[in-house]
Amino acid sequence: MSSSRRSFLNKAALVAATAAATPFTTFGKGFEDAIDKTPKLSAPSDLKITDVKCAFIRGGNGLFVKIHTNQGIYGCGEGVDAVAGSYPLVQRMGRFLKDQNPLNVNRLFEQLRKAAFFGGAQSGVYVAVLSAVETALWDLAGKALNVPVYQLLGGKFRDRVRVYMDTALYQNQLPKPEDFAKAAKEAVSMGFNAVKFDLDQANDPNRYDRWNWTASPMEIQRMYDQMAAARQAVGNKIDICADMHGRYDSPTAHRVAKVLEPLNLMWLEEPIPAENADAYAEITKSTSTPICAGENHYLAYGFRPLLEKGAVDIIMPDLQKAGGLGEGQRIANL
Repeated sequence: MSSSRRSFLNKAALVAATAAATPFTTFGKGFEDAIDKTPKLSAPSDLKITDVKCAFIRGGNGLFVKIHTNQGIYGCGEGVDAVAGSYPLVQRMGRFLKDQNPLNVNRLFEQLRKAAFFGGAQSGVYVAVLSAVETALWDLAGKALNVPVYQLLGGKFRDRVRVYMDTALYQNQLPKPEDFAKAAKEAVSMGFNAVKFDLDQANDPNRYDRWNWTASPMEIQRMYDQMAAARQAVGNKIDICADMHGRYDSPTAHRVAKVLEPLNLMWLEEPIPAENADAYAEITKSTSTPICAGENHYLAYGFRPLLEKGAVDIIMPDLQKAGGLGEGQRIANL
């Protein structure tokens, strides 16, 4: 080999090495710090899952999953509406995950999702359990690499996230309008700028019966009086929202959304069951009250009809049952 050719190859190798290093140096100081702070006792490439355990909240509907590894690092995740029948699902997923590298989050998620494809388990408890497992995998990955999970998902957009105060006034007895007013004032005093109330109250004596999804005129009047009291108590200082938990039919939803229009709600959530996107679209187009849904939709494909049909004004996925953090990002990207 001539000296000129050898010189050219040496220079080319140096350029190639520099180019290969560039993606790891142009992300900025945060990326470099993340690399420097990776636990020295952790060998991410050699991580293996050794066990998957679960626990339940007494008296609640939450599932907690903890994934253990051969290096002592563990990850925790939570699923909701996932208590009944979830323990054998955690065991099944745990058997599959054993000896796998937990950093392959997306691959493991897809394999677990597809494992139940022919059983039709693309929603419900299976996906809620899968959400807990997926979240635990991300938690574990963040700990192994010593970075916040948002860095692994592509970085953060904001430093603060707006939250609202959710109330549960209906648990003991039918709340009066003044109870709604008091709760709205409490939300303001606690620093919240939005508060949500539940309108589906089973102990309302004006209900036709427990099986009838059509609200009586007196029920609808009660809903209006409660929300009007909240609005009057705080004026326009904060946003107010209402949730019907999908427990009414379309005619009721149309009437409630229309009667609440003067109160300028932030949203009316799940006035009808989640399954009928066409009915949602009709309600949304018939009112100026923003309609919200998503708490009972699963995986990105389950949210697509809501967007394609213009079915709602606001999509609200529950990441603890919709598929987890990564699937939540895919839903947002639709």
